[in-house]
Amino acid sequence: MDSLNEDCLVQILQYLSLKDQIAVLLSNKSLIDIIGSMWKTKYKRQLLLKLKPEMPLESHALNEFLCVVHQHIENLQLELDSKNLINLLNGFKFNKTNNLYITVTSSEMLEDEFVTSLHDIFPNLKHLRPNGKFTGAGFVMWKHLEQLTLSSCYTFQFHYLERILQELPLRTLILKSFNMQLPRLAEDALQYCTLSVLVLNSYELSYFTPQLKNLHCLKELNITDLYSTANLDSLHNELVELHNTRHIEGIYSYDITAIFPKMISFRMHTNLRRLILAVDPSAFSEMLTYISILPTLRVLHFYACYVRSELEFQKLFLVSVHLDEISLEDCIISYGTNPCVDVNEVVENRKKPLAFNFYANKLNCYSKMAQLQLKGRSNLFRLDCEQKLMKRCGYLVYEFG
Repeated sequence: MDSLNEDCLVQILQYLSLKDQIAVLLSNKSLIDIIGSMWKTKYKRQLLLKLKPEMPLESHALNEFLCVVHQHIENLQLELDSKNLINLLNGFKFNKTNNLYITVTSSEMLEDEFVTSLHDIFPNLKHLRPNGKFTGAGFVMWKHLEQLTLSSCYTFQFHYLERILQELPLRTLILKSFNMQLPRLAEDALQYCTLSVLVLNSYELSYFTPQLKNLHCLKELNITDLYSTANLDSLHNELVELHNTRHIEGIYSYDITAIFPKMISFRMHTNLRRLILAVDPSAFSEMLTYISILPTLRVLHFYACYVRSELEFQKLFLVSVHLDEISLEDCIISYGTNPCVDVNEVVENRKKPLAFNFYANKLNCYSKMAQLQLKGRSNLFRLDCEQKLMKRCGYLVYEFG
């Protein structure tokens, strides 16, 4: 091997398994630079590390690998069969690891001692996603933590969450099946909270009421499911506290008429800029009533909705002279003929261009594709026939600017 140049060695070594690469390194330390460079390139951005009692790598081989890569790993997915296996990482400091997704599959409670060990190994975390019987003890040690995702953390204790919100510069909190017996935040818990993104279901939202008004930095709220909200009235009574919120996303409804009256009565529509209506049979018809009273609206998307008459299709353009973009995607043109747009009529009262997206729409439920008929041409009208909707979902989405 001494007669081979570096490029040849790299070509050979890259076909070996990690276990075999370590074996080669242990037998020939002169290859440390070549193999180390390969590992850094491959594992810097993402490493999945599974620590089990019976591993394909023996402890001395794992140690050799970690000695080379631990200072370079930025994103780590760590899986442990037992909390005691964290001892295999003792002595290493993953200083560049700022994103840790850790799963502990055993039934052991994960409290101060275990979290202290984690902090010693991963001192500079910015994004932490724990999965297992974490209680939340010790999380405040990560002074630079910006994002916390609690997924199925049923043992996480609420007073630790309060401390996290009070003491850490947390920007994003994502709760997934975070189950408690209707706790309530203390009155001052959110006084200095820096949250700008909050993702949770309506059951979890109740933990934050009536303190939502103190989320002064909140820019995006994503309500994933209406688990505990009996009706939209009670949900909107909570949302009205968010007078500084710029985005509200993920409120599921098949009835647009239940949403907009509440938005208007709470004056939540006055800064509405983007609206996506998806998988709502009545959305197209019902929305026509509201477009003209939404002066700040600029982008309107319909996805998987029904267009029930040609008259409604024509009315869409008459009431939307203030919009910059209208999109129909995967909608059903249920009146059975290809829709027609007279460009001259569309631009008659317009002072700025309109982008119209018409993509993958059908004439009926049997998937016969609809073709848009155009009459005339204008610089104030541009037809797009490609996907515009970035998120495919069954949610009504509205965004405030």
